[in-house]
Amino acid sequence: MNNQRGNPMDQPVVLLVHGAFAESAGWNRVIQRLRGNQLTTVAGASHALAASQPDAVTATILDAVDRARG
Repeated sequence: MNNQRGNPMDQPVVLLVHGAFAESAGWNRVIQRLRGNQLTTVAGASHALAASQPDAVTATILDAVDRARG
């Protein structure tokens, strides 16, 4: 079978980041729609550190995605 989309590891990953005092489950409907369009989608879980250091939390999530992709 010819995969017109190419290697899924070469496709972009959509990272959804929520604001303070929210949770990643708030993205569930968005994730369903994006995945329905064959997009790899990640909504990272956050914690108290996110409010004070959002860039560090986002960088940690991106590092995990990179490691998972090889």
